[in-house]
Amino acid sequence: MSLLSFRRSEGDNLDQQRVATEQATRIAAKKATANILTTPQIIDLKQSPWRNPTTRSEAVATRDALLVCLLVDLGLRCGEVALLRWDSLRTDLLTVARPKVKIVQRHRLLGDVGTVLARYQASVPVPTEPTQPLIASFDQNGVFTRFGLSERAISKRIQQLGMLIGIANLSPHDLRHSWATRLAQLQVPIQALRDAGGWSNFATPGRYVAQQAIANDRIPLANDLVAESASAEDRAS
Repeated sequence: MSLLSFRRSEGDNLDQQRVATEQATRIAAKKATANILTTPQIIDLKQSPWRNPTTRSEAVATRDALLVCLLVDLGLRCGEVALLRWDSLRTDLLTVARPKVKIVQRHRLLGDVGTVLARYQASVPVPTEPTQPLIASFDQNGVFTRFGLSERAISKRIQQLGMLIGIANLSPHDLRHSWATRLAQLQVPIQALRDAGGWSNFATPGRYVAQQAIANDRIPLANDLVAESASAEDRAS
C-alpha cells in the first residue's frame, strides 16, 4: 500500500514500527508550522526565477514564476496546479479542478497571474491538444521537453526558489497559507475565503480569520492615567 493512502496517525505509527525494526522511516513529514510570507517576501519570490542560477531559459523562469503566482495569488493546492490544462484557460478565467473537495471552480486571474501567464504562453510551444497539462517540463539546458509537471517536481522548484530569498524548506502549501493569511488580514468575509480556497466547511478558513483577530478589540477600557491627568487639570483650573 502506498504511504499516500495512510492517514496521518497511521503514518506516524508506521514510522514508530520502522524505527523499532531499524527500517527507514518516511522521507518527509508534514511541517509543524507553515512559513507565512510577508508582502515583500512574496514580491521577492515572484522575481526570484530570473535570479536563479540554475535557470537556463526565459521559458523556465516564466514557468517557475507562474507556479508561484498560481499558489500565492490564487491559493491553489499543489495538486490542483499540476492538474491544470490548456483548455482550463478562458480569457481572464481559469477553470480549476479540486479533487480534494470534489468540485470544479472558475477563478479570475488575480494578482500577477494574468501578466505572468501571458509571458509564459509566449515562451512555450503551442500545444497540439488543448487537453494537455498547462505546466511545461524542461531539460537541464532549459529546452522544452513536454507538457506536464508532477507535484514532487513543483515542490522542488518552490523549495529552490525559497532558498534564493533566504527561506529554507518553502513548500507550495506555505504559499497557500500565505495567500489565506493575506486575505484574512484584509478582512475578506469568511464565506468568500472558504469559496476561493476550495474548502468544504468554515473550520479551516476560520482559523486564518481567528489568527488575525485582536482579542480585546471590543473591550471599551479607557486609559486611566490620561483620564486622571485631564481630571486633575480641570480641578486645577
